[in-house]
Amino acid sequence: MYLIYNNTDEKYAIRGYSTRENVVTIQTKDKIPENNSGFKIVDANGEVLDDFLAFATKYNNTDIGAAIMYSNDGITADVDEYYEKYSSTEQMKIILENAKTSRIAESKTKLAEWLNANPMLYSDGNYYSVTEEKQTLLNSNLTSYERATSAGIPYPLKWNSTGAECTEWTYEALVGLSLAIAAYVAPKVAAQQAVELEIKACETAEQLEKVVIDYDNG
Repeated sequence: MYLIYNNTDEKYAIRGYSTRENVVTIQTKDKIPENNSGFKIVDANGEVLDDFLAFATKYNNTDIGAAIMYSNDGITADVDEYYEKYSSTEQMKIILENAKTSRIAESKTKLAEWLNANPMLYSDGNYYSVTEEKQTLLNSNLTSYERATSAGIPYPLKWNSTGAECTEWTYEALVGLSLAIAAYVAPKVAAQQAVELEIKACETAEQLEKVVIDYDNG
């Protein structure tokens, strides 16, 4: 997940974000520069997840952990003043929800990293990438073939193993590969979903800290 300011194409990695009233809190991975142009949240493929065009005012004193805060009211405020609007119980809820958003984003990022680092060994002795991007491309390739076939248009199917050039595949063989990849990644996707539910169920910061995000085991 990334933040892109509206006056630049540079992407800054973030862990997550949350909104409350006229304030959006960005959970950052590293320090990112200030900017008053508004911003977008995008995924790894550049697809826009959320647009905060009007959130151009950065809060002062935003050293609340790895986070920055923007508002859309044109008034530069203070983080302490922002939290003072709420009771201590409400403040803790806000902070906990921000932390949950951050950990859910972390669980998704770690899943993407695991998929990228663990290609699948297939029955033909070759390794195949199983990243979300590659899965999407593979399924799109099959869908295009099916549409072309229905229209009576020739559509050669090609795919490649990790580090190799594309070769021609039969439809049946490529469907078999697609299904094998789906079965390979399913336990990891299920693990991420289970972690996300566990995170959402946390009622304290202590519980949240104990949530383990590990795709290498299980």
